[in-house]
Amino acid sequence: MAADGALVHPEDLILHDLGTDARPPEASVAKARQLLHARRKAHRGGPELLSWGGVAWLAGFVRQAPPPGARPTTRLDGTRTAAHGYAAVATYFEVLSKGDSDSPRAGVEDCLGVLDLAGAPPLLLAAALAEAWRLVDPLPRQRPLGLLAAGLWLKAAGRFTAGLFPLEVALRRRPMPGRLAWATIDERLAFWLGQFGLAADLELEELTRLGHQKTRIERKAAGGRRNNRGPDLARLAVETPVLTTEAIARALSITPQASLQLVRRMDGVLHEVTGRSRYRVWRL
Repeated sequence: MAADGALVHPEDLILHDLGTDARPPEASVAKARQLLHARRKAHRGGPELLSWGGVAWLAGFVRQAPPPGARPTTRLDGTRTAAHGYAAVATYFEVLSKGDSDSPRAGVEDCLGVLDLAGAPPLLLAAALAEAWRLVDPLPRQRPLGLLAAGLWLKAAGRFTAGLFPLEVALRRRPMPGRLAWATIDERLAFWLGQFGLAADLELEELTRLGHQKTRIERKAAGGRRNNRGPDLARLAVETPVLTTEAIARALSITPQASLQLVRRMDGVLHEVTGRSRYRVWRL
């Protein structure tokens, strides 16, 4: 959403997702929550979501998810060719650039059809899917689903098993230059491959930061009474992106007041991100 110019404060999104809004959410916050839910559903799903039925479920168009299984094959007319590898990708985009998609479903299936090309490595196909989604733009109001689909493909291909590859992180740091919209397919795919490298570097930096913070919070939590819940809070803070007193109390089976006292003990390691006196949220 940030790449499209829609800025949402993280604390507003967190509080809206937890159902503890201090005021009615803005439209951008509600949209961000829909995308957050789509990412959660994609994280739990498999290759069956790389289809029109799966994308429609992620977008909230239908209530029922497709049954688990392999990804349905979808090919764009005119792309059946003996070419393999990059040649097949280039040929596919020649047909795709003609703009023959006449409905959202056809546009989504045309974009996903790039995954059926033979001989191309999964990372190149993920970059091609991201570019095809940008080119066709089958769901203008659900544009970020294209990057989500690319991450889901890498997960289904076994190239990134920790979750969904965060290509959005790189796009926020380095958006696509306007000139590339009219560049050759070689240059556009090279841009997306560079984005994968940038996203990986940024995630490694975040993992290093979390590792240092994990060591700090474990040191603060060590010692104390026999029934000290500090080590439990340390593990919870590492496993959970954000924490509230209610979430801590529920996870550790303690009172909200006790959870607040635990958080105060971790001062300097847990940072409050909302700047409010009520409905506060902490993170490492």
